[in-house]
Amino acid sequence: NKSLGPKNKYLLFEPDEGGWNNLRLGFEANLALAFATGRTFVLPPRDRVYLLKKSSQQQKEKLNKLFKSDTNLISARSPVYGFEDIFAMEPLRERMRVITMEEFIREVINDPSNNELP
Repeated sequence: NKSLGPKNKYLLFEPDEGGWNNLRLGFEANLALAFATGRTFVLPPRDRVYLLKKSSQQQKEKLNKLFKSDTNLISARSPVYGFEDIFAMEPLRERMRVITMEEFIREVINDPSNNELP
């Protein structure tokens, strides 16, 4: 009995251009969908957050404290984020497979032995 489709299935998440709460809601909904369908959840690459660079310096300092990175991710010139900087990924990875976009590209797109691509 041969199964249909590729052996490994993925759900790629592309955040919209909304504010932080819209990004969070989209992330959570797509994460739940990946979990429910047994797919690997692919985190989007780091990107700019809408309206964040218009925030006050005090707001940027609060956000930098919130993020789980030692680097200063939020600045006036380069307000970028990664969901893995904000959310604790290890508890998620204990329950489901979560990878970065870079890992997805290496694993699926750049693998010459991968016969799953059309």
